Amino acid sequence: MNKNKILIWTIVVIVSVILLGFAFLIFQNNQSKNIEPVVQTNVSPTPSPIPLITYQNPSGFEFQHLKSFQIKEQDDKQAYANILIQSEKLTGQMTFKVTDTKFKSADDWLKNENILSNSSNKKTIPFADITATQIATPGGMLAVSIDKGDSS
Repeated sequence: MNKNKILIWTIVVIVSVILLGFAFLIFQNNQSKNIEPVVQTNVSPTPSPIPLITYQNPSGFEFQHLKSFQIKEQDDKQAYANILIQSEKLTGQMTFKVTDTKFKSADDWLKNENILSNSSNKKTIPFADITATQIATPGGMLAVSIDKGDSS
């Protein structure tokens, strides 16, 4: 009977080892499912707003611009305002001119100035609280707006 006892105990030990092995594998499998991978996210700082400078013209308008822009008031007796806007960092320039006119529309002004205004390079754009006509010219872009002084 000693042989039978040894055989039974051997079988019990082998079965126990097999059961413990299965339990270990199941436990390991569950552990690997519960572990979430570590995801590194690069948090970039929120950019601060670009500081702007306000330009005010004595004729009654104002606008904001980057500090790197240079505003030069041109001497022009026929205009309420004639300013040149340039950048230290960018090429090109922009001229802004405010004058009186008897023209009823931007198209009338363009015709008077002999500026071609075919529909392929002309479009209507918003300009402050009025609309303007923008046209591509050989010298650059031109925007013309006529403020009739009424609420329409």
